[in-house]
Amino acid sequence: MGKVIFNKLNIFASITCVVAAFTLTGCDGCSPEPSGAITGTVYYMQYQPLIKATVRTNPITTTVMTDNEAKFQIPNVRPGTYKIIAEYGARSSGSANVVVYPEKVSDVVVIVRPKSMR
Repeated sequence: MGKVIFNKLNIFASITCVVAAFTLTGCDGCSPEPSGAITGTVYYMQYQPLIKATVRTNPITTTVMTDNEAKFQIPNVRPGTYKIIAEYGARSSGSANVVVYPEKVSDVVVIVRPKSMR
């Protein structure tokens, strides 16, 4: 009788551990929420490409820098409306709004101006 109770406890404990592991780690087979992406170009005042500008989103997803063509990419963004903020040093910034749709790429242009001109 004692062995039967012990075996049932072992089986119960094993099942509990497996259920807890799936609960804590999530479901790898579940499909993730579809995301979109943001691409864009950053210009300084009169459409001069701005290389190595810092670009971030609000709400925050990630921060990236523009490449040698003043372009940037932000992948895996949840659908919604974002403000794209570009900064070049401490004295120049600009922003633009963009809507991200599932499985789509949203393109935006951001114009950076000296903060004193705002």
